[in-house]
Amino acid sequence: MICNECGGVLVVKDVEEVPQPVKDKLNYQRVCDVECIKCKKVYYSQPYDSGSNINVVRKI
Repeated sequence: MICNECGGVLVVKDVEEVPQPVKDKLNYQRVCDVECIKCKKVYYSQPYDSGSNINVVRKI
């Protein structure tokens, strides 16, 4: 994944653990937090297992 701000590479910082009550662990779509190695911007709750595009969260 590429940073929307500076074009740097995003690296995975943390991956969501599969919750205990989930019965179908193989199809559970986990999310992760990623950080740009160039500008240090962090993107939270990004798709990890699905392989889809980055989820851009609006600035608050």
